[in-house]
Amino acid sequence: MREHFELRHSRITRVFAVAAPTLEFLLFGSLIAYGHMPPESAAAIAAVLMAASMVHAWFVLGSRYEVSDTALSVVHGPWHRRIPLGDVLAARPLRTLDRGPVVQLRLAYGRRLLLTPLDRSSFLDSLEAHAPHLEVHAIEAATRSVG
Repeated sequence: MREHFELRHSRITRVFAVAAPTLEFLLFGSLIAYGHMPPESAAAIAAVLMAASMVHAWFVLGSRYEVSDTALSVVHGPWHRRIPLGDVLAARPLRTLDRGPVVQLRLAYGRRLLLTPLDRSSFLDSLEAHAPHLEVHAIEAATRSVG
């Protein structure tokens, strides 16, 4: 069974991801309509900016964490990272200055990974249920800050 968890994004990030392509379309449409820019130039610039905005929207709105019986998948738009649960040694809830409440994973090969699930406690419960070997720290213990 695979469980999905949303990432915590600020509201402004979500609004920008949805609104940016629309605003760019309106801006370049008005530049063409009022003759301030040749249509070919405006169309080329608009296409590049709208493509970048759509990729940004894909990253923001298409990001999630998936916990299955064998792996944790981190999905950011077109990029997927699969981490076998056997490689995850510990999960610790922390609070950082730049990201707020996070989950820090300690991996077998000496790396640490900070994740920002929207529902941190459910995410930790799911990790613990799918990986009984995992050392999961309680949220109440999350008083230390990571800089």
